[in-house]
Amino acid sequence: QMFIIDRIYTNLADLNAGFKTHTATVDIMPSILRFLTISLPATTEQELDGVPFTGNVSVHDLHATRKGKNIELTWGIFDAAGKAEILISTTNNVRDGKGEDTYTRVAEVPVAAGNYTFAQPETEFCKIVVKAPHNTISTWLVDNKYVKHVRPFGRKY
Repeated sequence: QMFIIDRIYTNLADLNAGFKTHTATVDIMPSILRFLTISLPATTEQELDGVPFTGNVSVHDLHATRKGKNIELTWGIFDAAGKAEILISTTNNVRDGKGEDTYTRVAEVPVAAGNYTFAQPETEFCKIVVKAPHNTISTWLVDNKYVKHVRPFGRKY
């Protein structure tokens, strides 16, 4: 059974641009962690799906699409300043309880670019992470298909 949250109520004053347009259930935990100033280890942060709805956020709505022998990334921008580091992993050790995943740096591009295309590794599974100045987002390609995350009211992530 799927539950859709259509409203999140808060008295916080530090809400960002995504609060009214892009908020989903998965955004609650990163927002609470940010409010409490709790940092996560990079290996845990790279596994999260949510984007904080408080404070500064650089990027959101990461999509990965296979285009021939390439992977095309696109992302939304809330704060275009700075560079985005793009990382990939072809392992899923965290899920399998075998330790950390190994990430390879693919590129560093301006956040403002909103997209980047790179050669697809020889694998049918790929975790993709974009680290920007104010937040980190991730997505997966499994069997060369983008893994879609369902947002409230049918919006796709």
